[in-house]
Amino acid sequence: MIRLRLKTAASRVAVMAALMAAVPSLALPQSAVQVDVPAQPLSAAIAELGRETGFQIGITSALSAGKQSTTVRGVMTPRQALDVLLQGTGLKADFLGADGATISQAVSSQLATGDDELIGEDIIVQGELQARSLQDTQTSVIVITGEELERRSDKDIYDIYQRTAGVTPGTNGRDLVIRGIQRNGLGFGGGATISTRIDGADVSSAGRFRNLDFSTWDLEQVEIFRGPQSTQSGRNALAGVVDIRSKDPVFDFEAKARAEFGSGPTGAAAFAVNVPIVEDTLALRVSVDRDQSAGFIENTTRQSDNYGDSELTTLRGSVRFDPFDTLSTVLKYTYVREERGGESLDGARFQIRGSARRPSATSAPAKATP
Repeated sequence: MIRLRLKTAASRVAVMAALMAAVPSLALPQSAVQVDVPAQPLSAAIAELGRETGFQIGITSALSAGKQSTTVRGVMTPRQALDVLLQGTGLKADFLGADGATISQAVSSQLATGDDELIGEDIIVQGELQARSLQDTQTSVIVITGEELERRSDKDIYDIYQRTAGVTPGTNGRDLVIRGIQRNGLGFGGGATISTRIDGADVSSAGRFRNLDFSTWDLEQVEIFRGPQSTQSGRNALAGVVDIRSKDPVFDFEAKARAEFGSGPTGAAAFAVNVPIVEDTLALRVSVDRDQSAGFIENTTRQSDNYGDSELTTLRGSVRFDPFDTLSTVLKYTYVREERGGESLDGARFQIRGSARRPSATSAPAKATP
């Protein structure tokens, strides 16, 4: 008889992983089961999930110390339930066979954003029409989250362009150039070479709408793909893709606001509110942003002093309806009006997204209609 004395919890988890990998699993393919694990300390939540599903989960006390789990409720497979349980903890599951897993520290994703760096966890890239973690994405992509946009005080999409390597707002400051290729192609009358999507709706060929500025207020994240994306995004993505996503409604009350004031008729004001209407079923989110700036040039010929004036008004509204545990639908409306030097541009877009809910991943838009 040979006895092994393991002095550390990490050693016990390592041996458990080796044994589970060496012994073929006798369990049948996983099937969905009813799971109901309330939010609680992570170690207790993992133990309860194991009892409810029969899934063997190994974790050290050092990894679980001080961490809280999220609520896991619904019909799902043990793997899906474990992925949901670990959301926001900075940990990941390494699955071993069909009936076991060990928990380890997730690798932080490092995002270069021009003049600084953003370090985050669980960054999901959705612009490739399927949800992938940043670590698993092969494309050259810059991801800027809504939290980072607020920290940097970026007001509009052109602020992001100026901070991103390989991307410029053009010689006039109002265009878009990715790796030397302009948005409108390489000559007069050329088609679009950069695809711009707002909440999944492509506006690259929407005339005036594609030339509008876009506020960064209340956005979920912005993804800028540098390089050809024609295979997944069509011929209008020869130089790259800009994917802008606003925040979806949630089933908790949220509200935020900001205001700025300057000399002359210069200032900005914005607010956003999220209201749950029916618990876990229906929610509404509305955001408004208005930015006004006075110009410094007077046109003596036309007797006008609004040559350099600019106003940007952005209105977003969205409704989330989850009639079943396995179905989630979101209807979004975006309205933008921009005035520069007395001339105005405006546009509006509807976007409808419907998806079967998959707790272990973020669903990509399934349908986009004007």
